[in-house]
Amino acid sequence: INPKLKTNLKYQYFEKDYVSADLDHRGFYIQNNWDYEILDDEKQRLWLDFALEHKDVDYALKADNNYRKEAAEIKASYQRKKNWKVSAALEGNSYDFNDSSNDKKRYYAKLSGEKLFLDGDLVLSLDLKYRYTNKEQENDKEQEAVRVAFKYKF
Repeated sequence: INPKLKTNLKYQYFEKDYVSADLDHRGFYIQNNWDYEILDDEKQRLWLDFALEHKDVDYALKADNNYRKEAAEIKASYQRKKNWKVSAALEGNSYDFNDSSNDKKRYYAKLSGEKLFLDGDLVLSLDLKYRYTNKEQENDKEQEAVRVAFKYKF
């Protein structure tokens, strides 16, 4: 769209055929992402990401499992080039099943950090994630997750 604002649109059709036919399903999703570059110079970078998604899934033999999913996410990221990066994101998903007792809304809060070593050949990362699920017919659930990882380029 312009040097600071980029977008992409993704469409995917899928069809899964299992040995047990009751799991067979097909569907599609369409996703639109927007990236806005706020700051980009030789030392640092700051940007926002915004994403929307629609997913439609139909099960061949279990119509109650059919669902529609709507999702939205916003993420802010800051990077000190060749040094470290941090990101914070909020995401919301809404699932609408044929069997309305399975309907739910799911919300995420995510915080991520990366530290580069050895000219970027070694990257240590830490991801913190909180998930809240609000089910229509069941008790709400909360989950927390922590992931520590490292990547090394040979």
